[in-house]
Amino acid sequence: MKQKEKYSTIYIILLVINIVCLLTSNIITSKLVSVLGIVFTAGDFLFPISYLINDTIVEVYGYKKAKFSIIISFLSSILMISFFIIAIALPYPPFYTSQEAFSQILSYTTRIVIASLSAYFIGTIFNSIIMTKLKSNNSRISFRTILSSIVGEALDTIVFITIAFIGTIQINELLNLILSVYLLKIMIEILFTPILLQIIKKIKKLEGV
Repeated sequence: MKQKEKYSTIYIILLVINIVCLLTSNIITSKLVSVLGIVFTAGDFLFPISYLINDTIVEVYGYKKAKFSIIISFLSSILMISFFIIAIALPYPPFYTSQEAFSQILSYTTRIVIASLSAYFIGTIFNSIIMTKLKSNNSRISFRTILSSIVGEALDTIVFITIAFIGTIQINELLNLILSVYLLKIMIEILFTPILLQIIKKIKKLEGV
């Protein structure tokens, strides 16, 4: 008889945080932000957290549970799109004047989610594979997390920005957005790596790994 898979409380908490960050970033990413002439999206502060959580899950629980986390997050996004489509299609009273704005935001969010799903799936899978391969070679954890994120975030950013914004902004603006978003994500990853290492160490201790 096949042994039933066990999911610890800490793993479930990480999974929930990951899903919340992913869904929230998909909704707020439709807003472009400009700081000191650098343009990025409002969701770019949250999305790298998904990669940090993914690195933590791979390091503590292994590739199998990381893949499960990716699939659940993926399905959650599809479910959210389904609810958006239903909400837009529902009939509304004559005095409700926000239907156009409501539809515009959620319809664009649907495009964002489709872009995000494609990018998230490709980026996190490669991120997890690289983390797993480097772990088997006994590479330092800081090297594993940063290198895997450099590759994963590059693929993620190119796919996401291209699908989400092509046709809505000029090509040179699109390329600049890809570069600025990518650099922002890597900067966040590097800055949070020391904290991530301490979190991983603490979780490993709590989980007896």
